[in-house]
Amino acid sequence: MYQTPTNSLVDCIGLCAVQDGCVGAGWGESSDDKDNNNNDGDDEGGRPTCWLKSSLGESSRRSGWSFAVLYEEGGEEEED
Repeated sequence: MYQTPTNSLVDCIGLCAVQDGCVGAGWGESSDDKDNNNNDGDDEGGRPTCWLKSSLGESSRRSGWSFAVLYEEGGEEEED
């Protein structure tokens, strides 16, 4: 879908929850941010980024990253 800087994983999840078609989100600091010096003048590298996903692929582990999958309650109910 797209990526945008966010302050927290909670903010990232909130963006996904209100974005049509979002099924999950990854949040963390990319190595590209550090390489391109996209920072706010601190020594911690770039600002954490939220990556909104329209589909889920194979998962992988990456240090410093978190991932959330949108879960929708409801759907079809079973009849007795």
